[in-house]
Amino acid sequence: MVVTKIRANFGVSKFLTLVDRDRSRWFFWFPVALASGIALYFSLTWHPSPYWIFTTPAAILFVAFVRHSRFRSIRLFLFFVLAISMGFSACIIRTYVVGAPVLQKKKVTTVSGVI
Repeated sequence: MVVTKIRANFGVSKFLTLVDRDRSRWFFWFPVALASGIALYFSLTWHPSPYWIFTTPAAILFVAFVRHSRFRSIRLFLFFVLAISMGFSACIIRTYVVGAPVLQKKKVTTVSGVI
């Protein structure tokens, strides 16, 4: 019985209570999640297709579906995932708007110049 009380005091419920008390600062974590999505995009070793843009609308629909859930932790996690997918999609859109050429394979060339 003592072990159960210790887990309840330092477990998920304690964390959710602390997160809920800090509700006024949730807005400040939104740029962090966006930056995480951007960092995820730049950490990829492959170039994602434009179909990955649809991750954001899918996340929005899922968040809207679960919005009335009793579990705050699920809602908070899904809003964080939504912000990450927004950052990821923003990078994809910007890549296709700029339209810079991408090398398909490694090339060895000689470059010369005068300074």
